[in-house]
Formats: sequence, C-alpha cells, structure tokens
Amino acid sequence: METINKITTSKQTTMYDHLCKMIIGNEEVLSRIIKAAVDEANHLNVEEIRRLIKGVHIGDLIVNPHFHLVDKKGFIKDEGMVYYDILCYIDVPQEDGKNIRVYLYVEIQNNPYPGYSIITRGYAYVSRIVSEQWGSEYDDKNYDGMKKVYSL
Repeated sequence: METINKITTSKQTTMYDHLCKMIIGNEEVLSRIIKAAVDEANHLNVEEIRRLIKGVHIGDLIVNPHFHLVDKKGFIKDEGMVYYDILCYIDVPQEDGKNIRVYLYVEIQNNPYPGYSIITRGYAYVSRIVSEQWGSEYDDKNYDGMKKVYSL
C-alpha cells in the first residue's frame, strides 16, 4: 500500500507541475506577469502585452505562435544538461520604435526547501541562459548584444 501511495503521490505531483506550467504559460496570465516584472514592458497595457505574446511552448504544446521558445534544455560541455520549465523571449517595442529582446525564465517550484538555495539555483540557471546566448546574441566582438534575462 505504501508503494501505491508513493506512486499516486508522484503522479499527482507531476500532474500539478504540468497544470501549473499550463496556467503560467497561458497568455492571459503571462501578460500580467510580464506587466508586473519586465521593466521594458511597463509602458504597455496588459492587452498590448497579451497581443505581443507569440508562441509560448510548454512541453510540446504550442499555446500561441509568436512568443518564441528558446531550447527548453541547455547543454554546456563539462557542465551537463539543464531542463528549464518555461524559457522564452519576447521582443518588446519601445517608445522610440525599436524593439528590445528580453529572455524570460519561469521556474515552477513546489518545494520551497529542496535542500539548496532556490535563489542560488536561479543565479546558476540565469548564468547558463546568458552563456547560451553566445554565438547568437553576442560574441567576443559584441558583448553589448547580450540580452537581459528575467528569472521568476
């Protein structure tokens, strides 16, 4: 019976994790998160932000086709593989007519005390996301091309 309870609990945890990602990945919810958290988008209203969200990917499900998914997993030689819950970017129009690309990383965490600092893990993941931009957003001749990463 204990084994059945562990399996049931594990499946429920997986289901809750998936449902939470679906809720957070919903454009109505994401637009409000972006409005509250992304400084570059604070001049836009929630509806404008919602219309900008294009292509949210959660797992293999495409929710909206313009909010772009970056690879959900990251591999750096000698550092191993990292899997991100939600990792995407958005090109936010600015008042001067230019766009600013901002990466958004959302980690779903159901255990506030996993045995290590969640903040430190966030630093590690953001560092990985920045280093993964090498070659596409910036290189050794253009460090100014590096894009900001928001971690939630």
